[in-house]
Amino acid sequence: MLDLKWVPVVGAAVTTKKTWEQLSPAGREQLKSAADAAGVKIRTRARQEDEEAIEAMKKRGLIVHEVTPEIEGEWRQTAEEAYPKIRGTMVPADTFDLVRSAVAEYRKQNGK
Repeated sequence: MLDLKWVPVVGAAVTTKKTWEQLSPAGREQLKSAADAAGVKIRTRARQEDEEAIEAMKKRGLIVHEVTPEIEGEWRQTAEEAYPKIRGTMVPADTFDLVRSAVAEYRKQNGK
């Protein structure tokens, strides 16, 4: 197994614009706060479950290989080669572009 932290698609909660706009500004803030808190809780628990599962598999002989920056780069390149098949088919083009832009900005701000 590679020690690669890789989650290209993790899921989402979606609401229509009409439904969102029917919420009061306070209701929108409450929903956003609840979603943020749930996201933190879900990510924390998922990471804990991942670590527990890996440790259990190591005890049964799993070998975990470290990932070099070069190998991680190859994984990213392979994933990015699939983007043209995803953009506009599985994911609306405008949404895909918005997410890619947000990821790029996050990485820029966090040195990743």
